[in-house]
Amino acid sequence: MEKNQKKELIRKHGEDVTGTVETIKKELERFDTIDLVKTPDDNWFEQFVAIEMKRQKKQFRRDLTLFLILAAVILSTIIFTLMARPFFFLVLQAAAVAFTFFYTGMRLRKREELHEKQS
Repeated sequence: MEKNQKKELIRKHGEDVTGTVETIKKELERFDTIDLVKTPDDNWFEQFVAIEMKRQKKQFRRDLTLFLILAAVILSTIIFTLMARPFFFLVLQAAAVAFTFFYTGMRLRKREELHEKQS
């Protein structure tokens, strides 16, 4: 390339860069003037908290009712089997203990396998 062509390219690209920099500066200044964060007013927060508290209270009552009903059914079943069929009660107790040992053993085995894979 000739020196004149090089100078022309440098001048042309220099002007492009200068124009781009100026455009970016203008857009950044415009962006700074925009208020992006809109905070809701206090009434909205108070309403939100009140609604959420009502929802949680309703959920708690439902969960507590379900728990009490299930507990009553389970305890009634256990007491009935203890009184009416003591042998069946002992079999259920043995099954529960066996299940607990089996489940715990499986969890420990999985944990050991996971630990071995990570090592």
